[in-house]
Amino acid sequence: MRVLIAAARVGSLPARGALDAFAAGWRSGNPDALLDLAVCSSGAHDLLDAVEAVHGGSREVETVVAADGEHEHPVVVLLVAGTAYVQAGDVLDPPLARATTAWTGTSYGVGQIVARAADAGVRRVVVGAGDAATLDLGAGLLAALADAPPGPFDPATALDRLPAWLTTARARLRATELVLAAGTAASVRGLRGAAAALRERVGAAQSQALDARLAPLAAALEAQRVSRHDLLGAGGGLAAGGTGAPGTPGAPGAPASATSSTAGTAGAGSGGGLGAAVLALGGRVVPGAAFVAAETGVPARAREAELAVVLADRVDPVEADTGVLGAVAAAAARDGVALLALGRTGVLSRRGAAPFGISATGHVEGTAEGLTAAGRKHAAAWRW
Repeated sequence: MRVLIAAARVGSLPARGALDAFAAGWRSGNPDALLDLAVCSSGAHDLLDAVEAVHGGSREVETVVAADGEHEHPVVVLLVAGTAYVQAGDVLDPPLARATTAWTGTSYGVGQIVARAADAGVRRVVVGAGDAATLDLGAGLLAALADAPPGPFDPATALDRLPAWLTTARARLRATELVLAAGTAASVRGLRGAAAALRERVGAAQSQALDARLAPLAAALEAQRVSRHDLLGAGGGLAAGGTGAPGTPGAPGAPASATSSTAGTAGAGSGGGLGAAVLALGGRVVPGAAFVAAETGVPARAREAELAVVLADRVDPVEADTGVLGAVAAAAARDGVALLALGRTGVLSRRGAAPFGISATGHVEGTAEGLTAAGRKHAAAWRW
């Protein structure tokens, strides 16, 4: 029996740890099973681990400006086959994030990583991002690409210097493709925007004030948005088989059409609105879970399995639609592969699970011991 076990982060346990613990239990419950273990990511967490598990690569430590715009700290970047991968949260989410981070925090450090990669001849930079404590719509990223000095985010200054920053940044990225792997479906502004995602952290009133404060900058970035010719599609160069070279980027083209809105683009609000800057640069914003699944060959791996098991922090309609669960379920459904979805939280009834191709659901604990026990139990139940 061949089983694909795909794991995202479960509680505070990283995807790699959750996968190893569950697989140990499965081997105990069914030693004869052939296991294919897939580290998965939505882009918000575990991006480097997911890619490295399949493609290898080298990890390098870059010292960049922290979210406060003043201090510096180290960030790990994965380099593989002409692509640099980085998690924006390593820069944008300081360990002791305060409410002020949302007002003055900067993405400058992310821009430094992109700039250094482009200058070194890297052909593609993939930035994974989820909800972030920092909220500057990528203004800091643009400033770094333009070699402007770092500092706390000031929307008025960013608005004034935006045209110059964009001109320099686009020239710098002429030979480099920029991709934002969005771990959430947040738009730039609005009820499902980047500021709204911080409601629990800063309060409803502060969240609304942040959203309104960013309106002029968001409109300016929208007006500056450009399209670029995509030669490879959303999967990128390492999709499906992992043997292709990263894509050759197109050059920034004509302004986006009037019907195309950065503000309403799902995922553009990830990383505190980084997508707004990425789109203005002519880059791409893609659903993170599906993108990483394609990068790591999950569709082809699901095709070879008799059963797919997904470990996720939650099993609910959102995760089943756009999360790691949704990406694996879509791949399994195409070939009629049974799928077992296990999560720490969330409720998805049998009727609710059926449209996503999910055969059964269950609960797991967010500890290594609990996951090992769950693996042993389900291995005994799912065997033929």
